[in-house]
Amino acid sequence: MRLTPEQEQVARAQGHIVRVTAYAGTGKTASLVAWAQAHPGQRALYLAFNKSVQLQAQERFPRSVTARTGHALAFRAVGRNYRDKLVATLKPWALAQTGLLGPTPTGAEAVWADVVLRTLQQYLASPDPDIGQHHVPLEAGDWMGPFAWAEPARAVRDARLVWRCMQDPQDRRVGMLHDGYLKLFVLSRPLLPFDVILFDEAQDANPVLLQLVRQQTRAQQIFVGDPFQAIYGWRGAIDAMQQIRPDQDLRLTASFRFGAGIAGWATRILRWFQPQLPPLRGLAPESGQVYAGKGSPPVAYVGRSNSGLFAEAVSGLDRNPGLQLGWVGGIEGYRLDWLEDTARLWQNEPVQLPFLRLFADFDMLQEYAETVEDVEWQGRCRAVERWGSRLPGLIRRVRAASRTPEQATAQFATIHKAKGLEWPHVVVLDDLAPLNGQLTPEDQHLWYVAMTRATRQLGLPEEAWDLLRAPQGSRPQGARQMP
Repeated sequence: MRLTPEQEQVARAQGHIVRVTAYAGTGKTASLVAWAQAHPGQRALYLAFNKSVQLQAQERFPRSVTARTGHALAFRAVGRNYRDKLVATLKPWALAQTGLLGPTPTGAEAVWADVVLRTLQQYLASPDPDIGQHHVPLEAGDWMGPFAWAEPARAVRDARLVWRCMQDPQDRRVGMLHDGYLKLFVLSRPLLPFDVILFDEAQDANPVLLQLVRQQTRAQQIFVGDPFQAIYGWRGAIDAMQQIRPDQDLRLTASFRFGAGIAGWATRILRWFQPQLPPLRGLAPESGQVYAGKGSPPVAYVGRSNSGLFAEAVSGLDRNPGLQLGWVGGIEGYRLDWLEDTARLWQNEPVQLPFLRLFADFDMLQEYAETVEDVEWQGRCRAVERWGSRLPGLIRRVRAASRTPEQATAQFATIHKAKGLEWPHVVVLDDLAPLNGQLTPEDQHLWYVAMTRATRQLGLPEEAWDLLRAPQGSRPQGARQMP
C-alpha cells in the first residue's frame, strides 16, 4: 500500500509521546503497521479496543508487535484468579436481591441499586485508589428530589461493600467484572516488557487503561484516535488524546472511505464548534451524493437507539412489505424481547424479565427511566405509548422479515454498533439530537460517526440537511461556541 505524506510522517514518528489525530477512514491502522515495519527492532504492544480489533491486528502487524486488549493483559496476571465467578455485567435488579445494600423505601430498590452500581463502575474506570463521593453519579438536586431519603455517604458505603465482596474469590453474591480485575491489575503498578505502546482508539479510552499506559514511563507511547468519534463517555470512557502532552503532534486528514462530496458534508459537522479545524479530505474517485430523505434499498439505516431503529423497520415494512431486514451484530442485540415485555407491563400482564418484575406498574418504570436518564428504557416506554396493543404484532412482523446480513436489503445498526463499519448507502435516522444551539459535543460526535459510514450515498433528515448546507454564519446561535 502506498502511504500518503501524512501516513509517512506517522511511520517516521520519533517523539517519546506522539499524538496522531486520525479522521474517519484515514488509514490509522495502516499507518501504525508502517511504523512497526520501519522499526523492526522495537518490542511494541498494540493496545486494541476490543477482541475483534485485536484479532485483526494480529494478522496485519509484524511479529515484533504484540496485540492485546487491556483486559487480556490483566486476565493473565489477575483475572484468572476469579475464573469461577467472572460475569460480563451486573444488573441493578440482581444487585438489589443480594441483601448487601441498606434498606430503601418500597419500590426504590432497583433505582438505588442502579446508583450503587454506577458508583462502583465509575470508580473501576477511574485512576483513583478508593471509592469516594465524587464517583456517585447524582447531582445536588437529586438528593433533594427522588433521593431525599438517602445521602452520598451511603452510596459510597454500599459501593465499597459490593467491591469487597467482588474481590473475594469465595463470595458468590457478587461476580467479578472484567473491569474489576483490570482495576486490580493497574493498582498493582505492573511494568510491561515493551519498548513502545501503540494505543489505538485513544479517544474512547478507559481512564484506568490510560493510567496503565502512563505508568510505562520508559516506553515510547503513540496515541492514535479521532476525538470526534468519542461516543462512549456514557459508560465512563475519556478522550486520552486530550489528556496527554505530546512531544510530537500529527494528523491524518485524508479519507480513503469516500470522495470529496461526502467529506465536505462531514467537515461541516466537524466544524460545528471549531470552524478552523483542518478539513476532512476524500480520496475516493467518486464524490458521493448527500441528500435529504431515506432513499431506497439497498441501504443501511443508522440511528441512536434500538427503539428508533425498530420504528424505522416498521415504517420500512409499511412502505415495502417485501423488505428484508438485517441487524448488525444480530437481532438479539436490539432487545425486542425487552420491548415486548415492556408492553406486557403496560397491559398489566406478567413479565419475564427479572428487572421489570421490580416495578409495580408501567408508570413506575417510566419514572425510573426518567430519573436515571436511561435513553433505551425511555425509548421503549415511548414505543409502548405510540403503538399500544399493536406492539406485540409489530414485533412479530419485524422478526419474520429479518434475515442474515447477506440476505437483507436493508441493514440496521445503532451508531455504536456501526462504528468501524461502512456501507455504500447510509441513511441517518432522525432520532439524533437536533442540530441547534443546544447541541453538545457528545451529540456532535454521534452525528459525525453516523455520517462517515457511507462510501457513496448519504441520506440525512431534512432539517439536518437544510442546516448543514446553510452558510456557516447562518447556523443556530451558540453552535459556533467551543465546548
